[in-house]
Amino acid sequence: MTLESVAGLIPKAYGMFQRPILNFLQGMNITKPHEGDKATAWVDIQGTYRMQIYKHIQLFTRIEHLYYPHGIVQFNKKPKTWSGKVQINMGTSNDAIVLVVECSDDALCLIDYFNHLKEAGKMTGIPIQKPPKGFNILDQVRLLK
Repeated sequence: MTLESVAGLIPKAYGMFQRPILNFLQGMNITKPHEGDKATAWVDIQGTYRMQIYKHIQLFTRIEHLYYPHGIVQFNKKPKTWSGKVQINMGTSNDAIVLVVECSDDALCLIDYFNHLKEAGKMTGIPIQKPPKGFNILDQVRLLK
C-alpha cells in the first residue's frame, strides 16, 4: 500500500491531521536500542511497523544541530520488523539522537548534499536548525556517550 492510496482513504476535511494519521498507520517504532543506552561506534537499529506506507524511510543521527544520514531501513514483512545500522562519532557531545525519518522526494536533496560533501572529503553533518518540509520524524531514541 502506498502513501497516495492510504492518503486517498483519509477525507481531505482532516487537513492538517492527515500526516499524523498516516504516521499512526505506518506505526514506525524503534525497539532497539533503548532510550539512554550507551552508544558504540556502530549501532544496530531495529524496529516494528504496522503498514509500509512511505517510500523513503531513512536512518539519521543527530549530534547537536548536525544531521548524518545512514541509509534506508530494510523491511521484513513477516514479522513486521525493520532494521538498519548507524555509525556514531559523538566527538565532544554527550549524546546522539537516532532518528527514523520519512523523506519526501524534496527532502532527499539533503542526502544528496551530504553524499556530495562526503565524496569531496568533507565528512561533516548537515546543519539543520529546523527540519525542512518533507523531513518527517517517525521515531527517535537518545543514546549516551
